Amino acid sequence: MNRNAYRHLVCRMTPGLYLAALLIVTGPAADAEPPAQGTLSGTVLDPDGAPVKGARVWVNTTDQDAMAQAHTSGDGRFRLGPLRPVYRNPFDLLVDAPGFGRQYVARGSYSVYPGIDADLGTIQVDRGGVFTGRVLDADGTPYPNAPIDCELSRNILGERVSWDGPSLISLTTDATGSFRTPPLPVADCCLFVHVPGRREDSWRRPVVPGAELALETIRLEREVPVPGVVRDERGWPIAGVKLRLNSRYFETSDAAGRFTLHGQGPDLYAFLDGSRNGYVDINWHVRRSDGGFDWNDYHGRDRSGSVAGKELVVVMEPTTWIEGLAVDADTGEPVRLDRIVLCQFDRGPGGRVQLKGCQITRLEQPESGRFRIEYYTPAEYHLSLHAAGYQEAETFTPQMTRRRTISGLDVRMKKDRDGTHPSRPTRRLTGRVTRDSRPVAAGWAALWSSSGITGLLRGRTVVVSPGVWSWATIRDGVYTLDVPSASSDWYVVVEEPGQPPTRVGPISILEDAEKTLDIACAAGGAIRGRVTNVPPGWAGHLWVVAFTETSLRAEAKIDADGRFLLAKLAPGEYGLKVGHDAFDDSDVPRGFPTPPLWHADPWTRARKVTVAPGREIEGVELTLPE
Repeated sequence: MNRNAYRHLVCRMTPGLYLAALLIVTGPAADAEPPAQGTLSGTVLDPDGAPVKGARVWVNTTDQDAMAQAHTSGDGRFRLGPLRPVYRNPFDLLVDAPGFGRQYVARGSYSVYPGIDADLGTIQVDRGGVFTGRVLDADGTPYPNAPIDCELSRNILGERVSWDGPSLISLTTDATGSFRTPPLPVADCCLFVHVPGRREDSWRRPVVPGAELALETIRLEREVPVPGVVRDERGWPIAGVKLRLNSRYFETSDAAGRFTLHGQGPDLYAFLDGSRNGYVDINWHVRRSDGGFDWNDYHGRDRSGSVAGKELVVVMEPTTWIEGLAVDADTGEPVRLDRIVLCQFDRGPGGRVQLKGCQITRLEQPESGRFRIEYYTPAEYHLSLHAAGYQEAETFTPQMTRRRTISGLDVRMKKDRDGTHPSRPTRRLTGRVTRDSRPVAAGWAALWSSSGITGLLRGRTVVVSPGVWSWATIRDGVYTLDVPSASSDWYVVVEEPGQPPTRVGPISILEDAEKTLDIACAAGGAIRGRVTNVPPGWAGHLWVVAFTETSLRAEAKIDADGRFLLAKLAPGEYGLKVGHDAFDDSDVPRGFPTPPLWHADPWTRARKVTVAPGREIEGVELTLPE
């Protein structure tokens, strides 16, 4: 494989999925009535600390169809909303200011609180980095009007994840084949050039703030199209399959299942993605061999194969489902479901079920009461069914040794005794929340388990998001949380605007009962220090990240003198590191395809600091690794 092919493949090394979403495994505890809407506010400053007027601040929130946006006033202030309350919003809050690189408040690091405003503090935009480049045709002449797509991404859970919103910037070359990007934020940047009849090529570079980088000239090669056919397991053609090879552009199989994929060269080694409703997605590495094609599944399903001849033959498996009927236990009337949580499980002493690997599944309901959910791995599964006005119900599938559709699961659901809660599990946690002996008026309480999952924050290896099993609003100092299973490793985390989080645990909840846990919120601490070896041009562009073994995390931007302040930290032991969104951490496992980070040691090269309530630690010195 030549250098150009490998460089382009690296730009497509991962599918850009936000895996952190998988760690939130159940819905929130239900409230008796919808909570009041809240707002988000803050101040946008330029790199010199002056307020930025007219910056666009925008965000999506869960269960909200429309994107919310606002523009900063003369003092740099903005207020977004009203917004529906959402715990740890899984979308970035984005700031676009003309002449500067995009800035963000990271997904999963902030919440919208019911009925109150959450001030996000100061958001400082950066002077962006700029790329210039040139594209020549196969004969060496300039190629005008060549489309250039610039995709920005950052590494979160071992995967390159595209920024929310328009992460793709589209450009075209001028009459001399040249192009110039607008100011780009610190990020991993892939620039793709896709010209009909030519091999698709790309550049991949980290964006350096305030710098202008001239990319090497790309000379396009003539493509070698890849013809193919897609069939089912019986050999019948499948029409309407969308396929692509290392490209942003899809081709669709025709009535005979045939397709031609463009933009590839003779030394093919690429990602093949294929999808169609009713079939399991294709995610392969494909390599052209002397006798045809070799492939392997890059989602870890331990599947590979070879295809002889000049035509790539793709065999797609049908989707397998778990199907059933949910009815009212008293009337037999069908019940429309809100969600189904699918778990594998172990049986402990006395046959007690211990759930594991839970996830909210994509639920299809062709009609009220009838449901089906997709699964892939043969196993025995536990299903918990949730519907408004009913207690949580459960059922089990048979043990499966091969993939097949399971049907005939009939589930009888009992109405909730007071009709106010969508589910009333047999285990609940409730209590009062106070700060300085006064009830907390509004906030979030969440049930966590320590995931121990390792990922990346500002390019550094850390312990990332916890397993969040349920969450509920705090109203007038009272909270109630659903507890999905017995465990001795539960944590309750209380969060409110302008205050450090309070973490209580581990908590043992083993019996089928309602347990009371009152929480007195603790005073926070702070860490103040300095980064000593800031590289040239990076002053004011690095971040200090802090994390705990139980998945609390925080970050702070260093100033132009290398100083930082991590404020409002929950008491506990933290690991501190320095990084940025284009940093290539040597602690990340190497290999191709990229190995998972789950078992990497985040404490390697971390500076450990213990935070006490109400105390500020000063004089902490950190360095950015080479």
